[in-house]
Amino acid sequence: MLRLGCNNIAKNYEYINQLNVFPVPDGDTGTNMKVTITEAIKKLENEKSHIKSFSELGKNFTRDLLLFSRGNSGVIFSQIMKGFFSNIIVNKTSNNSELSIEDVANAFIVAQEVAYKNVSKPVEGTMLTVARLISNEFKSQKNRPKTLEKLFEQAVKVAWQAVKKTPQMLPVLKASGVVDSGAYGFACFLEGMLSYYGGESNLDDNTLSTIEIKFNKFKEQHANEDEFGYCTEYVLRLGLKINQTVEKQKFHQKKFESKVNRIANSVVIASDKDNGFVKVHAHTLKPHLLLEMGLNYGEFEFVKIDNMNLQVNNKNNSPTKRVLKPAIVATVPTEAFAERIREDHDINAILCTDDTGAPSVFSLLEAVKLTNSSNVIFLLHDKNYFLSANETIKQLKHQKINADYVITANPVESIAALTVFNSDLSIHTNVKAMKRFIKEFASATITQASKSYKENKVMVNKNDFIAVTNKSIIASESQLTDCFFKTIDILSKKVKKPEFLLAYYGKDITEQDAKKMQALVEKKYKLFCEFSPGEQKVFSYIIGIQ
Repeated sequence: MLRLGCNNIAKNYEYINQLNVFPVPDGDTGTNMKVTITEAIKKLENEKSHIKSFSELGKNFTRDLLLFSRGNSGVIFSQIMKGFFSNIIVNKTSNNSELSIEDVANAFIVAQEVAYKNVSKPVEGTMLTVARLISNEFKSQKNRPKTLEKLFEQAVKVAWQAVKKTPQMLPVLKASGVVDSGAYGFACFLEGMLSYYGGESNLDDNTLSTIEIKFNKFKEQHANEDEFGYCTEYVLRLGLKINQTVEKQKFHQKKFESKVNRIANSVVIASDKDNGFVKVHAHTLKPHLLLEMGLNYGEFEFVKIDNMNLQVNNKNNSPTKRVLKPAIVATVPTEAFAERIREDHDINAILCTDDTGAPSVFSLLEAVKLTNSSNVIFLLHDKNYFLSANETIKQLKHQKINADYVITANPVESIAALTVFNSDLSIHTNVKAMKRFIKEFASATITQASKSYKENKVMVNKNDFIAVTNKSIIASESQLTDCFFKTIDILSKKVKKPEFLLAYYGKDITEQDAKKMQALVEKKYKLFCEFSPGEQKVFSYIIGIQ
Protein backbone atom coordinates (compact mmCIF):
# COMPACT_ATOMS: atom_id res chain seq x y z
CA MET A 1 0.00 0.00 0.00
CA LEU A 2 2.83 2.39 0.82
CA ARG A 3 4.41 1.68 -2.56
CA LEU A 4 1.12 2.41 -4.32
CA GLY A 5 0.85 5.69 -2.44
CA CYS A 6 4.37 6.53 -3.56
CA ASN A 7 3.54 5.63 -7.17
CA ASN A 8 0.54 7.96 -7.17
CA ILE A 9 2.71 10.85 -5.95
CA ALA A 10 5.23 10.09 -8.71
CA LYS A 11 2.43 10.08 -11.28
CA ASN A 12 1.09 13.46 -10.17
CA TYR A 13 4.16 15.33 -8.90
CA GLU A 14 4.43 17.72 -11.88
CA TYR A 15 0.81 18.76 -11.46
CA ILE A 16 1.42 19.22 -7.71
CA ASN A 17 4.39 21.47 -8.56
CA GLN A 18 2.10 23.70 -10.63
CA LEU A 19 -0.24 24.12 -7.66
CA ASN A 20 2.61 25.30 -5.39
CA VAL A 21 2.11 28.91 -4.28
CA PHE A 22 2.37 28.53 -0.48
CA PRO A 23 4.45 29.10 1.60
CA VAL A 24 6.81 30.02 -1.27
CA PRO A 25 5.80 29.84 -4.96
CA ASP A 26 8.92 27.91 -5.99
CA GLY A 27 7.12 25.04 -7.71
CA ASP A 28 8.81 22.15 -5.89
CA THR A 29 6.19 20.65 -3.55
CA GLY A 30 5.52 17.68 -5.83
CA THR A 31 9.21 17.10 -6.40
CA ASN A 32 9.97 17.26 -2.67
CA MET A 33 7.19 14.82 -1.78
CA LYS A 34 8.23 12.48 -4.57
CA VAL A 35 11.88 12.43 -3.47
CA THR A 36 10.99 12.04 0.20
CA ILE A 37 8.67 9.08 -0.28
CA THR A 38 10.51 7.40 -3.15
CA GLU A 39 13.82 7.28 -1.30
CA ALA A 40 12.16 5.94 1.86
CA ILE A 41 10.33 3.25 -0.12
CA LYS A 42 13.57 2.24 -1.88
CA LYS A 43 15.26 1.81 1.50
CA LEU A 44 12.27 -0.18 2.74
CA GLU A 45 12.45 -2.49 -0.29
CA ASN A 46 16.12 -3.17 0.42
CA GLU A 47 15.37 -4.01 4.05
CA LYS A 48 12.15 -6.00 3.57
CA SER A 49 13.79 -9.40 4.12
CA HIS A 50 14.69 -8.30 7.67
CA ILE A 51 11.31 -6.78 8.50
CA LYS A 52 9.22 -9.27 10.49
CA SER A 53 6.43 -7.11 11.92
CA PHE A 54 4.35 -3.97 11.38
CA SER A 55 6.36 -2.44 14.23
CA GLU A 56 9.66 -2.89 12.38
CA LEU A 57 8.10 -1.65 9.15
CA GLY A 58 6.86 1.49 10.89
CA LYS A 59 10.21 2.16 12.58
CA ASN A 60 12.17 1.82 9.35
CA PHE A 61 9.74 3.74 7.16
CA THR A 62 9.33 6.72 9.51
CA ARG A 63 13.08 6.87 10.20
CA ASP A 64 13.90 6.96 6.48
CA LEU A 65 11.09 9.41 5.66
CA LEU A 66 12.62 11.83 8.14
CA LEU A 67 16.17 11.33 6.87
CA PHE A 68 15.20 11.70 3.21
CA SER A 69 12.56 14.41 3.71
CA ARG A 70 12.93 17.43 1.43
CA GLY A 71 11.29 20.82 1.75
CA ASN A 72 8.45 21.95 3.96
CA SER A 73 6.05 19.40 2.46
CA GLY A 74 8.44 16.45 2.81
CA VAL A 75 9.23 17.13 6.46
CA ILE A 76 5.58 17.69 7.44
CA PHE A 77 4.55 14.53 5.58
CA SER A 78 7.21 12.61 7.51
CA GLN A 79 5.67 13.84 10.77
CA ILE A 80 2.16 12.81 9.74
CA MET A 81 3.50 9.33 9.01
CA LYS A 82 5.46 9.31 12.27
CA GLY A 83 2.20 9.87 14.12
CA PHE A 84 0.35 7.33 11.98
CA PHE A 85 2.81 4.57 12.87
CA SER A 86 3.57 5.57 16.49
CA ASN A 87 1.05 3.24 18.17
CA ILE A 88 1.61 0.53 15.56
CA ILE A 89 5.34 0.55 16.39
CA VAL A 90 4.56 0.03 20.08
CA ASN A 91 1.74 -2.50 19.79
CA LYS A 92 2.40 -4.57 16.66
CA THR A 93 5.75 -6.24 17.41
CA SER A 94 4.70 -9.82 16.70
CA ASN A 95 5.53 -11.28 13.29
CA ASN A 96 2.00 -12.61 12.91
CA SER A 97 0.13 -9.53 14.11
CA GLU A 98 -2.52 -7.88 11.92
CA LEU A 99 -3.88 -4.35 11.71
CA SER A 100 -7.47 -3.91 12.77
CA ILE A 101 -9.94 -1.17 11.88
CA GLU A 102 -9.36 0.19 15.38
CA ASP A 103 -5.58 0.30 14.82
CA VAL A 104 -5.81 2.22 11.54
CA ALA A 105 -8.52 4.62 12.74
CA ASN A 106 -6.43 5.46 15.81
CA ALA A 107 -3.37 5.80 13.57
CA PHE A 108 -5.09 8.58 11.61
CA ILE A 109 -6.01 10.31 14.88
CA VAL A 110 -2.47 10.23 16.29
CA ALA A 111 -1.04 11.28 12.89
CA GLN A 112 -2.72 14.66 13.26
CA GLU A 113 -1.62 15.06 16.89
CA VAL A 114 2.07 14.41 16.21
CA ALA A 115 2.17 16.56 13.06
CA TYR A 116 0.59 19.58 14.75
CA LYS A 117 2.95 19.15 17.70
CA ASN A 118 6.13 19.15 15.59
CA VAL A 119 5.20 21.98 13.21
CA SER A 120 6.13 25.17 15.02
CA LYS A 121 3.27 27.31 13.68
CA PRO A 122 0.63 25.08 12.04
CA VAL A 123 -1.18 26.74 9.14
CA GLU A 124 -4.69 25.71 8.11
CA GLY A 125 -5.39 25.18 4.44
CA THR A 126 -2.43 22.80 4.07
CA MET A 127 -1.85 19.05 4.36
CA LEU A 128 -2.14 19.53 8.13
CA THR A 129 -5.81 20.39 7.58
CA VAL A 130 -6.28 17.16 5.64
CA ALA A 131 -4.76 15.19 8.52
CA ARG A 132 -6.93 17.05 11.06
CA LEU A 133 -10.23 16.52 9.24
CA ILE A 134 -9.52 12.80 8.74
CA SER A 135 -8.65 12.56 12.43
CA ASN A 136 -11.91 14.28 13.39
CA GLU A 137 -13.84 11.87 11.16
CA PHE A 138 -12.58 8.81 13.01
CA LYS A 139 -12.71 10.15 16.57
CA SER A 140 -16.36 9.15 16.67
CA GLN A 141 -16.87 5.38 16.82
CA LYS A 142 -20.05 5.61 14.75
CA ASN A 143 -18.11 7.04 11.78
CA ARG A 144 -15.76 4.07 11.63
CA PRO A 145 -16.59 1.67 8.76
CA LYS A 146 -16.68 -2.09 9.24
CA THR A 147 -13.78 -2.97 6.92
CA LEU A 148 -10.32 -1.55 6.24
CA GLU A 149 -11.24 -0.97 2.60
CA LYS A 150 -14.24 1.15 3.59
CA LEU A 151 -12.13 2.97 6.19
CA PHE A 152 -9.56 3.99 3.56
CA GLU A 153 -12.38 4.96 1.19
CA GLN A 154 -13.73 7.23 3.91
CA ALA A 155 -10.28 8.70 4.61
CA VAL A 156 -9.71 9.47 0.93
CA LYS A 157 -13.18 11.00 0.59
CA VAL A 158 -12.54 13.31 3.55
CA ALA A 159 -9.06 14.11 2.22
CA TRP A 160 -10.35 15.35 -1.14
CA GLN A 161 -13.13 17.30 0.57
CA ALA A 162 -10.45 18.97 2.70
CA VAL A 163 -8.34 19.73 -0.39
CA LYS A 164 -11.29 21.53 -2.00
CA LYS A 165 -11.70 23.67 1.15
CA THR A 166 -8.09 24.89 1.26
CA PRO A 167 -8.67 28.03 -0.90
CA GLN A 168 -11.24 29.23 1.66
CA MET A 169 -8.64 28.86 4.43
CA LEU A 170 -5.65 30.45 2.69
CA PRO A 171 -6.35 33.70 0.77
CA VAL A 172 -3.21 33.27 -1.36
CA LEU A 173 -4.67 30.03 -2.76
CA LYS A 174 -7.99 31.67 -3.55
CA ALA A 175 -6.26 34.58 -5.28
CA SER A 176 -4.34 32.14 -7.46
CA GLY A 177 -7.28 29.87 -8.23
CA VAL A 178 -5.59 26.75 -6.86
CA VAL A 179 -5.91 24.26 -4.03
CA ASP A 180 -2.97 23.71 -1.68
CA SER A 181 -0.20 21.65 -3.28
CA GLY A 182 0.81 19.80 -0.11
CA ALA A 183 -2.80 18.94 0.71
CA TYR A 184 -3.30 17.68 -2.83
CA GLY A 185 -0.12 15.61 -2.58
CA PHE A 186 -1.16 14.01 0.70
CA ALA A 187 -4.58 13.15 -0.74
CA CYS A 188 -2.83 11.61 -3.76
CA PHE A 189 -0.77 9.42 -1.43
CA LEU A 190 -3.87 8.18 0.42
CA GLU A 191 -5.65 7.60 -2.88
CA GLY A 192 -2.71 5.49 -4.03
CA MET A 193 -2.97 3.40 -0.87
CA LEU A 194 -6.71 2.94 -1.51
CA SER A 195 -5.95 1.61 -4.99
CA TYR A 196 -4.69 -1.54 -3.24
CA TYR A 197 -8.39 -2.35 -2.85
CA GLY A 198 -9.29 -1.08 -6.32
CA GLY A 199 -10.59 2.30 -5.09
CA GLU A 200 -10.90 5.22 -7.51
CA SER A 201 -10.30 8.97 -7.39
CA ASN A 202 -12.77 11.25 -5.63
CA LEU A 203 -11.56 14.44 -7.29
CA ASP A 204 -11.88 15.54 -10.89
CA ASP A 205 -8.86 17.39 -12.28
CA ASN A 206 -10.77 20.65 -12.55
CA THR A 207 -8.16 23.02 -11.19
CA LEU A 208 -5.45 23.00 -13.84
CA SER A 209 -7.17 25.40 -16.23
CA THR A 210 -7.63 27.99 -13.51
CA ILE A 211 -3.94 27.80 -12.65
CA GLU A 212 -2.94 28.97 -16.09
CA ILE A 213 -5.32 31.91 -15.89
CA LYS A 214 -4.80 33.10 -12.33
CA PHE A 215 -1.25 32.03 -11.53
CA ASN A 216 0.08 34.69 -13.89
CA LYS A 217 -1.62 37.28 -11.70
CA PHE A 218 0.04 35.74 -8.65
CA LYS A 219 3.45 35.92 -10.33
CA GLU A 220 2.93 39.62 -11.07
CA GLN A 221 2.00 40.29 -7.44
CA HIS A 222 5.22 38.64 -6.25
CA ALA A 223 7.56 39.69 -9.05
CA ASN A 224 9.52 42.04 -6.80
CA GLU A 225 9.49 39.85 -3.70
CA ASP A 226 12.93 40.07 -2.12
CA GLU A 227 12.57 38.29 1.21
CA PHE A 228 11.73 34.68 0.54
CA GLY A 229 15.19 33.94 1.93
CA TYR A 230 16.77 30.51 2.14
CA CYS A 231 15.09 27.16 2.57
CA THR A 232 17.49 25.61 5.07
CA GLU A 233 17.45 21.94 6.01
CA TYR A 234 19.83 19.73 7.92
CA VAL A 235 20.08 16.43 9.73
CA LEU A 236 21.95 16.81 13.01
CA ARG A 237 23.59 13.83 14.73
CA LEU A 238 23.25 14.72 18.41
CA GLY A 239 26.36 14.61 20.59
CA LEU A 240 28.72 13.87 17.70
CA LYS A 241 31.99 15.82 17.84
CA ILE A 242 34.47 16.45 15.03
CA ASN A 243 36.58 18.65 17.30
CA GLN A 244 36.99 16.66 20.52
CA THR A 245 37.89 19.79 22.52
CA VAL A 246 34.46 21.37 21.91
CA GLU A 247 31.69 20.39 24.30
CA LYS A 248 28.20 19.81 22.89
CA GLN A 249 25.07 20.96 24.72
CA LYS A 250 22.21 18.65 25.65
CA PHE A 251 19.40 19.04 23.12
CA HIS A 252 16.04 20.38 24.36
CA GLN A 253 13.63 20.58 21.43
CA LYS A 254 11.31 23.28 22.82
CA LYS A 255 14.20 25.60 23.72
CA PHE A 256 15.88 25.00 20.37
CA GLU A 257 12.60 25.58 18.54
CA SER A 258 12.11 28.86 20.38
CA LYS A 259 15.54 30.09 19.25
CA VAL A 260 14.95 29.04 15.65
CA ASN A 261 11.59 30.83 15.53
CA ARG A 262 13.32 34.12 16.31
CA ILE A 263 15.14 34.10 12.97
CA ALA A 264 13.00 31.84 10.77
CA ASN A 265 9.51 30.80 9.70
CA SER A 266 7.98 27.62 8.23
CA VAL A 267 9.84 25.87 11.04
CA VAL A 268 9.55 22.10 11.39
CA ILE A 269 11.82 20.33 13.87
CA ALA A 270 11.54 16.56 14.21
CA SER A 271 13.69 14.25 16.31
CA ASP A 272 14.36 10.53 16.26
CA LYS A 273 15.49 9.69 19.78
CA ASP A 274 16.12 6.02 18.99
CA ASN A 275 18.64 6.88 16.28
CA GLY A 276 19.96 10.08 17.88
CA PHE A 277 19.30 12.63 15.16
CA VAL A 278 17.19 15.74 14.55
CA LYS A 279 15.82 17.01 11.23
CA VAL A 280 15.47 20.79 10.95
CA HIS A 281 13.60 22.67 8.22
CA ALA A 282 13.14 26.44 8.19
CA HIS A 283 12.92 29.47 5.91
CA THR A 284 15.32 32.20 6.98
CA LEU A 285 17.28 35.21 5.75
CA LYS A 286 20.21 34.11 7.97
CA PRO A 287 21.00 30.45 7.24
CA HIS A 288 24.46 30.74 8.81
CA LEU A 289 22.89 31.47 12.19
CA LEU A 290 20.64 28.43 11.84
CA LEU A 291 23.69 26.26 11.15
CA GLU A 292 25.59 27.72 14.10
CA MET A 293 22.65 26.90 16.40
CA GLY A 294 22.73 23.28 15.30
CA LEU A 295 26.47 22.90 15.87
CA ASN A 296 25.93 23.55 19.58
CA TYR A 297 24.31 20.12 19.86
CA GLY A 298 26.09 17.85 17.37
CA GLU A 299 27.45 17.54 13.85
CA PHE A 300 25.76 17.62 10.45
CA GLU A 301 25.03 14.49 8.46
CA PHE A 302 23.25 16.42 5.71
CA VAL A 303 22.86 20.11 4.87
CA LYS A 304 20.83 21.71 2.07
CA ILE A 305 20.35 25.45 1.55
CA ASP A 306 18.27 26.72 -1.37
CA ASN A 307 17.92 30.37 -2.36
CA MET A 308 14.13 30.63 -2.63
CA ASN A 309 14.31 33.98 -4.43
CA LEU A 310 16.20 32.28 -7.26
CA GLN A 311 13.82 29.32 -7.24
CA VAL A 312 10.82 31.63 -7.55
CA ASN A 313 12.51 33.67 -10.29
CA ASN A 314 13.49 30.51 -12.17
CA LYS A 315 9.92 29.28 -11.99
CA ASN A 316 8.40 32.59 -13.03
CA ASN A 317 10.89 33.28 -15.81
CA SER A 318 11.68 29.77 -17.00
CA PRO A 319 12.24 29.80 -20.76
CA THR A 320 10.08 27.58 -22.88
CA LYS A 321 12.88 26.49 -25.19
CA ARG A 322 16.20 24.90 -24.30
CA VAL A 323 19.41 26.36 -25.71
CA LEU A 324 21.60 24.31 -28.05
CA LYS A 325 25.00 25.26 -26.62
CA PRO A 326 26.48 22.46 -24.48
CA ALA A 327 26.42 22.89 -20.72
CA ILE A 328 28.22 21.24 -17.81
CA VAL A 329 26.74 19.40 -14.83
CA ALA A 330 29.61 18.85 -12.39
CA THR A 331 30.04 16.83 -9.21
CA VAL A 332 32.48 18.00 -6.54
CA PRO A 333 33.03 16.93 -2.93
CA THR A 334 32.54 20.31 -1.26
CA GLU A 335 31.14 23.79 -1.63
CA ALA A 336 34.68 25.19 -1.83
CA PHE A 337 35.27 23.39 -5.13
CA ALA A 338 31.81 24.39 -6.33
CA GLU A 339 32.50 28.06 -5.61
CA ARG A 340 35.75 27.91 -7.57
CA ILE A 341 33.95 26.45 -10.60
CA ARG A 342 31.16 29.03 -10.38
CA GLU A 343 33.63 31.90 -10.26
CA ASP A 344 35.96 30.70 -13.01
CA HIS A 345 33.51 29.09 -15.43
CA ASP A 346 30.05 30.50 -14.65
CA ILE A 347 28.64 26.99 -14.10
CA ASN A 348 25.78 26.63 -11.62
CA ALA A 349 24.64 23.01 -12.09
CA ILE A 350 26.96 21.58 -9.44
CA LEU A 351 26.30 18.74 -7.00
CA CYS A 352 28.33 18.60 -3.74
CA THR A 353 28.69 15.01 -2.57
CA ASP A 354 30.58 15.04 0.75
CA ASP A 355 27.37 15.58 2.72
CA THR A 356 24.77 14.03 0.41
CA GLY A 357 26.70 11.04 -0.95
CA ALA A 358 26.75 9.79 -4.52
CA PRO A 359 24.35 11.67 -6.82
CA SER A 360 21.12 9.88 -7.64
CA VAL A 361 19.54 9.77 -11.09
CA PHE A 362 16.91 12.17 -9.80
CA SER A 363 19.47 14.73 -8.55
CA LEU A 364 21.32 14.59 -11.88
CA LEU A 365 18.08 15.11 -13.80
CA GLU A 366 17.24 18.09 -11.60
CA ALA A 367 20.72 19.54 -12.24
CA VAL A 368 20.19 19.20 -15.99
CA LYS A 369 17.08 21.37 -15.65
CA LEU A 370 19.25 24.16 -14.25
CA THR A 371 21.37 24.23 -17.41
CA ASN A 372 18.36 24.79 -19.70
CA SER A 373 20.42 23.12 -22.42
CA SER A 374 19.57 20.32 -24.80
CA ASN A 375 23.25 19.25 -24.84
CA VAL A 376 24.82 18.32 -21.51
CA ILE A 377 28.16 16.95 -20.32
CA PHE A 378 28.37 15.30 -16.90
CA LEU A 379 31.76 16.03 -15.33
CA LEU A 380 32.17 13.40 -12.60
CA HIS A 381 35.03 13.49 -10.07
CA ASP A 382 34.50 9.85 -9.01
CA LYS A 383 34.28 6.69 -11.14
CA ASN A 384 31.61 5.32 -8.81
CA TYR A 385 29.15 7.88 -10.19
CA PHE A 386 29.20 6.33 -13.65
CA LEU A 387 26.12 4.11 -13.21
CA SER A 388 23.90 7.01 -12.11
CA ALA A 389 25.15 9.17 -14.97
CA ASN A 390 24.66 6.41 -17.52
CA GLU A 391 21.06 5.80 -16.41
CA THR A 392 20.42 9.56 -16.45
CA ILE A 393 21.69 9.78 -20.03
CA LYS A 394 19.24 7.03 -21.04
CA GLN A 395 16.34 8.93 -19.47
CA LEU A 396 17.41 12.21 -21.07
CA LYS A 397 17.10 10.64 -24.52
CA HIS A 398 13.33 10.46 -23.97
CA GLN A 399 13.40 14.24 -23.35
CA LYS A 400 15.41 14.75 -26.56
CA ILE A 401 18.43 15.93 -24.59
CA ASN A 402 21.87 14.79 -25.77
CA ALA A 403 24.27 13.92 -22.97
CA ASP A 404 27.73 12.46 -22.44
CA TYR A 405 30.15 12.23 -19.53
CA VAL A 406 33.77 12.80 -18.56
CA ILE A 407 35.11 10.93 -15.52
CA THR A 408 38.12 12.29 -13.63
CA ALA A 409 40.15 10.86 -10.76
CA ASN A 410 39.44 13.79 -8.42
CA PRO A 411 37.98 17.33 -8.39
CA VAL A 412 41.33 18.93 -9.23
CA GLU A 413 41.34 17.00 -12.51
CA SER A 414 37.78 18.20 -13.10
CA ILE A 415 38.80 21.83 -12.61
CA ALA A 416 41.70 21.31 -14.99
CA ALA A 417 39.44 19.69 -17.61
CA LEU A 418 37.13 22.71 -17.52
CA THR A 419 39.92 24.95 -18.81
CA VAL A 420 39.50 23.43 -22.28
CA PHE A 421 35.69 23.39 -22.30
CA ASN A 422 34.26 25.60 -25.07
CA SER A 423 30.49 26.11 -25.21
CA ASP A 424 30.75 27.11 -28.88
CA LEU A 425 31.85 23.58 -29.79
CA SER A 426 29.84 20.35 -29.86
CA ILE A 427 29.50 17.87 -27.01
CA HIS A 428 31.61 15.33 -28.91
CA THR A 429 34.43 17.81 -29.52
CA ASN A 430 34.41 19.02 -25.91
CA VAL A 431 34.40 15.53 -24.41
CA LYS A 432 37.27 14.50 -26.65
CA ALA A 433 39.29 17.62 -25.75
CA MET A 434 38.66 17.25 -22.01
CA LYS A 435 39.65 13.57 -21.98
CA ARG A 436 42.82 14.35 -23.96
CA PHE A 437 43.74 17.13 -21.52
CA ILE A 438 43.23 14.85 -18.50
CA LYS A 439 45.71 12.35 -19.96
CA GLU A 440 48.35 15.10 -20.01
CA PHE A 441 47.54 16.19 -16.45
CA ALA A 442 49.10 14.44 -13.43
CA SER A 443 47.32 14.41 -10.08
CA ALA A 444 47.31 12.63 -6.73
CA THR A 445 45.59 12.62 -3.36
CA ILE A 446 47.44 12.67 -0.05
CA THR A 447 45.93 11.20 3.09
CA GLN A 448 47.01 9.42 6.28
CA ALA A 449 47.16 5.62 6.50
CA SER A 450 44.90 3.99 9.09
CA LYS A 451 46.96 0.77 9.22
CA SER A 452 50.28 -0.76 8.16
CA TYR A 453 50.49 -2.72 4.91
CA LYS A 454 52.46 -3.18 1.69
CA GLU A 455 51.23 -2.33 -1.79
CA ASN A 456 53.01 -2.05 -5.14
CA LYS A 457 56.40 -2.51 -3.42
CA VAL A 458 55.62 0.50 -1.20
CA MET A 459 55.76 -0.19 2.55
CA VAL A 460 53.12 1.77 4.45
CA ASN A 461 53.24 2.25 8.20
CA LYS A 462 50.22 3.25 10.24
CA ASN A 463 49.80 7.07 10.33
CA ASP A 464 52.17 7.53 7.36
CA PHE A 465 51.15 10.12 4.80
CA ILE A 466 50.45 8.31 1.53
CA ALA A 467 50.00 9.63 -2.00
CA VAL A 468 47.64 7.81 -4.35
CA THR A 469 47.16 8.14 -8.09
CA ASN A 470 45.02 5.85 -10.25
CA LYS A 471 44.24 3.82 -7.10
CA SER A 472 47.95 3.01 -6.64
CA ILE A 473 50.15 4.19 -3.77
CA ILE A 474 53.13 6.09 -5.14
CA ALA A 475 54.61 7.48 -1.91
CA SER A 476 54.54 6.82 1.83
CA GLU A 477 56.37 9.04 4.31
CA SER A 478 56.11 9.74 8.03
CA GLN A 479 56.20 13.50 7.40
CA LEU A 480 53.62 15.31 5.29
CA THR A 481 56.21 17.60 3.68
CA ASP A 482 58.36 14.65 2.58
CA CYS A 483 55.31 12.92 1.10
CA PHE A 484 54.30 16.13 -0.72
CA PHE A 485 57.78 16.56 -2.23
CA LYS A 486 58.05 12.92 -3.30
CA THR A 487 54.62 13.17 -4.92
CA ILE A 488 55.69 16.24 -6.90
CA ASP A 489 58.84 14.41 -8.05
CA ILE A 490 56.80 11.45 -9.33
CA LEU A 491 54.01 13.52 -10.94
CA SER A 492 56.50 15.87 -12.64
CA LYS A 493 57.97 12.92 -14.55
CA LYS A 494 54.53 12.25 -16.08
CA VAL A 495 54.22 15.77 -17.50
CA LYS A 496 56.37 16.93 -20.43
CA LYS A 497 57.09 20.45 -19.16
CA PRO A 498 55.71 20.87 -15.63
CA GLU A 499 55.00 24.54 -14.97
CA PHE A 500 51.96 24.81 -12.72
CA LEU A 501 50.94 23.13 -9.45
CA LEU A 502 47.38 23.31 -8.18
CA ALA A 503 46.72 22.16 -4.60
CA TYR A 504 43.54 22.01 -2.54
CA TYR A 505 43.99 21.43 1.18
CA GLY A 506 41.49 19.58 3.37
CA LYS A 507 39.77 20.24 6.67
CA ASP A 508 42.74 18.86 8.63
CA ILE A 509 45.09 21.51 7.19
CA THR A 510 45.06 25.10 8.45
CA GLU A 511 45.51 28.07 6.14
CA GLN A 512 48.80 28.85 7.90
CA ASP A 513 50.12 25.33 7.32
CA ALA A 514 49.07 25.48 3.66
CA LYS A 515 50.95 28.77 3.19
CA LYS A 516 54.07 27.23 4.74
CA MET A 517 53.81 24.25 2.40
CA GLN A 518 53.37 26.55 -0.61
CA ALA A 519 56.48 28.53 0.37
CA LEU A 520 58.53 25.32 0.70
CA VAL A 521 57.33 24.02 -2.67
CA GLU A 522 58.01 27.30 -4.47
CA LYS A 523 61.50 27.41 -2.95
CA LYS A 524 62.37 23.82 -3.95
CA TYR A 525 60.67 23.64 -7.36
CA LYS A 526 60.42 26.06 -10.28
CA LEU A 527 56.65 25.83 -10.41
CA PHE A 528 53.93 28.43 -10.25
CA CYS A 529 51.84 27.30 -7.26
CA GLU A 530 48.26 27.94 -6.27
CA PHE A 531 47.02 26.62 -2.90
CA SER A 532 43.31 26.87 -2.12
CA PRO A 533 41.00 25.56 0.63
CA GLY A 534 39.09 22.49 -0.59
CA GLU A 535 37.51 21.65 2.78
CA GLN A 536 37.44 17.96 1.79
CA LYS A 537 37.10 15.53 4.70
CA VAL A 538 39.28 12.60 3.64
CA PHE A 539 42.34 14.03 1.89
CA SER A 540 44.90 16.40 3.40
CA TYR A 541 45.79 17.53 -0.12
CA ILE A 542 44.57 16.96 -3.66
CA ILE A 543 47.26 18.15 -6.05
CA GLY A 544 47.70 18.40 -9.80
CA ILE A 545 50.59 19.33 -12.08
CA GLN A 546 50.50 20.51 -15.67
